[in-house]
Amino acid sequence: MLSGLADDARRMALLHLLKDRAPDRFAELKNRLYAPENPLELEELETEVARLV
Repeated sequence: MLSGLADDARRMALLHLLKDRAPDRFAELKNRLYAPENPLELEELETEVARLV
């Protein structure tokens, strides 16, 4: 479904899904969005969405 999107668009769509359907987990992860020392990788985000949504 999202595989046809560019990485940035896929990341945004996954974040919206996570925020809508697993807001507690989104809140835990959102601080890592811009953290250069431990960034939230696309693969990790995909795994979280698959597990929680």
